[in-house]
Amino acid sequence: MKFSKVILAAIIAVCASSAAMAQSWTGFYIGLNAGHAWAESDVNTSTTLNAAGYLLASEVDAVNAAGTGRVKPSGFTGGLTLGYNWHFGHGFFGFEGDYNHFNSDDWRTVTFADPFCAGCTYTLRQNVEVSHLASIRMRGGWASAHWLIYGTAGAAHTKFNYSEVFTDTFGGAYESSWTTRSTGGFIWGAGAEVKFGKHWSLKGEYLTSHFSRLSGTGGTLTAYSPTVSFPDVLTHSADLSVDMARVGVNFKF
Repeated sequence: MKFSKVILAAIIAVCASSAAMAQSWTGFYIGLNAGHAWAESDVNTSTTLNAAGYLLASEVDAVNAAGTGRVKPSGFTGGLTLGYNWHFGHGFFGFEGDYNHFNSDDWRTVTFADPFCAGCTYTLRQNVEVSHLASIRMRGGWASAHWLIYGTAGAAHTKFNYSEVFTDTFGGAYESSWTTRSTGGFIWGAGAEVKFGKHWSLKGEYLTSHFSRLSGTGGTLTAYSPTVSFPDVLTHSADLSVDMARVGVNFKF
């Protein structure tokens, strides 16, 4: 009889422990995160020949050849996280949203020879700036009483700017543009999270995101003194991808 009571007590304890574990990650949480972000942007500036324009055919080719390149903004990122988990046995599923500051920029400056004028050059400066990154993602994976190991994927949003300045030393040509876009994209990654108290947990994760391309046309090309405006149209475009490695601390309600 005593043995039966011991077995029954053990079964009750195991069931209670399993029930507690099943609820250990379930619920809302809020947190902070910080880390490093690396962005890459393929930039392009190009033009076409205009019979009444400033640039000759060989110069158009030179501009188009020099106008393709890559810039890599990078730097600190940090922000807020809000989410909810459902914990079932050794699995979990949840939703997470975050907003991260990422105010970084990078540029390339290329100077190339004017094929029409010996000793003359063109200079093209291209700049990309990223101001923030936000996402809404699903999380899911393996869970224990103290650990989560997960994959995550969802939608991302950012705002980035592309600017350029074009000049030459032949006729004092000048053209510039500024294009900004709030755009959506996809984000995915993986991470792990561990508890260190009743309500607190620490996580580390790596995320990668890709965003659609922005494009626009430049301003009026001017040259000479007194200033003359020309009908040359320079078009510009840039895409964006961002990788982030970060750690975070969460408080579960």
